[in-house]
Amino acid sequence: MNNNKLEILYKIGVVTFPLLKLGFERFWCTKKDVIDYAVFYMAKKEYANNDLIALLAGADYEEENIVQEYAAKFIKDENIIDNYTIEKWKVAFLIEVKEMSCSERERIDLLQLVYSTFDYSQDLAELSIYNADGICPIKAMNELIERKLKILNVAP
Repeated sequence: MNNNKLEILYKIGVVTFPLLKLGFERFWCTKKDVIDYAVFYMAKKEYANNDLIALLAGADYEEENIVQEYAAKFIKDENIIDNYTIEKWKVAFLIEVKEMSCSERERIDLLQLVYSTFDYSQDLAELSIYNADGICPIKAMNELIERKLKILNVAP
């Protein structure tokens, strides 16, 4: 796996099919990431005989839209609900920026990209260099990570 954001999500234990489906649709993870998770999921006894998991696990040569369809159908059929999918991705982006070896200026520039990646989401407004409160984006990043990990019920 060569996706730092996805590695972060695995590390904090919040990977789900809805998370991967959204990441795949937004190009934050790859078809291979979805297939690898399906293989892992297939190893769980309760899903060993699930046809959709088998199709996903063996979808190496399928078109990307077919993999998306399989994942969407599996999520619907299994009634998998993940209310915090986008929050998980936000945390991964923020932690990735936090852990990068770069200058403060580069980190602030990266935070501006994160803010724009999530369509200038209100909950990330503190990251903006133009935020009304005059908070340092790096300080805001650290506080946001902590708050979002609490929301996800994950220890920092």
